[in-house]
This record gives sequence, C-alpha cells and structure tokens, in this order.
Amino acid sequence: MTNKTLILAIATAAGMATATTSQAQGIAFDGAYVQGEYIANIYNGGYDYSQYGVNGAVQASIGQFALQVDLGVFSYDIDAPLNSYFALHAMYNISPNIVVGGYYGVDLWNDGAFRSPTYGVEAKFTPGFLDGRMSFEAFTGTYMPFFTPNSVEFIGLGVDYAITDRISVGASYLRAGWYDLNDPGDRFDVLEVEGSYDFASGLYATASYTNRITPGSFGQDTTFGIAVGFNFGDGVTFERRGFSGLYPGQ
Repeated sequence: MTNKTLILAIATAAGMATATTSQAQGIAFDGAYVQGEYIANIYNGGYDYSQYGVNGAVQASIGQFALQVDLGVFSYDIDAPLNSYFALHAMYNISPNIVVGGYYGVDLWNDGAFRSPTYGVEAKFTPGFLDGRMSFEAFTGTYMPFFTPNSVEFIGLGVDYAITDRISVGASYLRAGWYDLNDPGDRFDVLEVEGSYDFASGLYATASYTNRITPGSFGQDTTFGIAVGFNFGDGVTFERRGFSGLYPGQ
C-alpha cells in the first residue's frame, strides 16, 4: 500500500469517526486541527534544504478516556518521494489538570517503501494557577530507524504559555541517543521555541526556531519554520510524535 492510499484511507476513517461522534451516545468530539508548514534547514550557518508538508490530528473521548489520531505527509526539496506518518495516542484524564497516555506511530518513507515505528508514554499537566494558561508536556520513547537495527531512545519536555487569548509562546527540549542518553559522543539535543497567533475564526499562524546540537560532532543544524492552520473545537491534547514532529526540518 502506498503512502497516498494509506493516508487517504486513514483520513477518511478519521473523518467518518468524527462525523459520527455527535450521533454515538457517550462519545464526544474533543477537537482537531489541520495545518500546512514550511521549514528551512541551516547547516553550520548556510542554507541546506527545506521540508514542507501538511499534517493534522483528531481527538474523541468516552468519559475520562480519549483517543487521538495524528496524520501527516511531508517531503524535502532534496528528496522527491513523499513521506508520511500516522500515530495513535490512548490517554486517560486523571483529573481536569492531568492527562497520561501512551502512543504508537509509524513513519512511511519513500512513498511507503520503508517503515520506522515509534512508541512511548506521555503526560500533560495544566496547573490551576495563571487561569490554566500554562501547560507542560513530557514524553519518553523509542524510535526505530529503517536503515539500522539500532533504536534511538529519547526523552522530551515542553511548555506552552498563552500570553493573551490570541498570542501564545512555547519552548521544548528533546534529548536522544543511539545507546546512552548521557554519553556526549552518542547523543544529540534539540531545542525549539515558537510563537503563535490565533485569529477569532480558529485560524492560526505559528513561527518556530529549532537548534539541533550533536556534542560529539562539529556539525550544527538550525531550522526556521512557519505554519498556518485551523483549529476545530478545543484542538487535541498531545503534540505529534512522528519523525517530522520530533526533529523539525530534519
């Protein structure tokens, strides 16, 4: 099955599931989003390549349990084949402020010719102070690149703060390593900062900056990204976990 066929099938199923939530007793549509993005990669101070794509997610719940489906397609100007990903998050709302869950996803490279699974656990905390304008998201997991039998272990933390009803800022940190997260010669660190503006209609625009440092190498990647999208309902709980979400522009 090719990426295009798979994405169409999953998107159709997600759309049908969303449409029927209003009719199914006990099932609630929480939210969704869809966005297009462009990211330019800068290597050691010079333009290297660009990544562009379309992605989104949809979430529905039954009581304190919820499911979130991530979908996306992306490509590079140095790599013509289309790449895609999908992921499923299963979560439980311990309280209005704390959500815990797990996820499983697959990246499909070169129009489905190669597969890279990823899985892990995640949590989100929205403290009661600041009127719920700040939230923290933590996750840890494993990524299985298709080109090697060795797995990549990673751990990450993000924070978002809504300065106003329209303007929000965020920052996230990811540490990943082939064998040992604490070995400088075996790991890399990714720091991302972003700002978003929400229009009254649900439309939003986001600008981001990412810095990827490999302590055991002299190479350094930075990226600049822009995205325009639309939120439905209350959006979704967790960030996407595919490769293009974990390592923007890479």
